[in-house]
Amino acid sequence: MNKNNVMLFVAELADRKEIVGYIVAFICSPSTGYVDEIAVHPSYRGNGIGTALLRYVEQVMFHNKVKYVELSVKSGDIAALNFYLKRGYRITGSTLNLTADLSKIKIQGDVDGIEIHDYNVSGKLHRHLKPLVWWNKLMRRMLKSLNSRLNKKCFAVFENGVLSCYIECYIEGYELYVDYAAVRDANDPADIEGLISAISMLAKKLGLREICISIDSQFNRAVQLFLDEGFRVYEVEFRVRKILSGSS
Repeated sequence: MNKNNVMLFVAELADRKEIVGYIVAFICSPSTGYVDEIAVHPSYRGNGIGTALLRYVEQVMFHNKVKYVELSVKSGDIAALNFYLKRGYRITGSTLNLTADLSKIKIQGDVDGIEIHDYNVSGKLHRHLKPLVWWNKLMRRMLKSLNSRLNKKCFAVFENGVLSCYIECYIEGYELYVDYAAVRDANDPADIEGLISAISMLAKKLGLREICISIDSQFNRAVQLFLDEGFRVYEVEFRVRKILSGSS
């Protein structure tokens, strides 16, 4: 484990020195860990390798005083969901992945009072804003260190001179992926409409055709506003959590 609390462990066949699986995880706070990725070579699945990797990471986290392990599972990956549920994890929430063709978004063009500025992610201006996805808050410290390496674009959005939302995004083909979005109040229609306006303006300025963004399903009003403005759900991700004990 390095100084940033990032863990990468591999499973290796002792007789062949061949790597057959790996796991990537983080200790995000004194009490919470996050499993980012776990994979086993198809030829060796069903032999307990994934379970061994997961249990090893849980033990390392437990010895580092971590109380909870969290992760996200896409709804289409039933095998992975069953894997975690059988090993003591429980579903605690869900996140909706939304997408929209820019031409179908109702809020178009420049909106009076909205100003978008490039923003240095190391700044602290947006700390009081609330992210729309649970893992953004949990992984904030890790994501900050990765932003420059991933060539993400960061923007602060002001509405009538007041900071209303913060956005981190990247471009893939003709799609704008909003990787992080935070607003003053996810239940305030004005804040959500300001966010939709801002990402639409960004996509238009960059010559893109589609926008993708994720929102926790608990923010019902925000989700409804996005749907009303032309977005649709294309994928659901489950939030799952396990309480660690010495026997994990």
